[in-house]
Amino acid sequence: MTFTTQSYKKEGQGRESDNGKDDDKKSPYHSYLGRNLENLINWTATYRMDSDIVTPYEKYVPYPASAVPRIPVPAVRNMAHGKDKLVAWFVSNCFTNNDRKKYAQELSQYITVDIYGACGTMSCPRGDKGQELSCSNLLKKRYKFYLSFENSNCRDYITEKFFTNALE
Repeated sequence: MTFTTQSYKKEGQGRESDNGKDDDKKSPYHSYLGRNLENLINWTATYRMDSDIVTPYEKYVPYPASAVPRIPVPAVRNMAHGKDKLVAWFVSNCFTNNDRKKYAQELSQYITVDIYGACGTMSCPRGDKGQELSCSNLLKKRYKFYLSFENSNCRDYITEKFFTNALE
């Protein structure tokens, strides 16, 4: 039996991994197995639901109601209270297979969109989450909304940003 971590690719696309890290969870545009191995693979382990072994970044696990402790739910909280900025987008890959940058630029014609990273004009340290000025803390403390787009639109793929930023 042969095993690999990513064998799906768009026709005519593909490249070697930049850092060899988490390739089994990246979209096909950002990881590629290599032509010399294409015919040797008979099992796949990817984020795709049609893989032999499904390996998403994260997943929801249902619990029976009896396993969840009953905790009083506080009144509805205004998550925007005290935040002075509207929308943030943290992006480092400016060259993608979709029009996410064009979408953000068009949106910024109507509302203020602060773009951090290589594709924008703003920056923040990507340090520890406890660091006062880290991107994560900046997002939580000052912004009402956070934009998160895929680098590429691929079936079944969900960006890790959904789990690391949106669900915190």
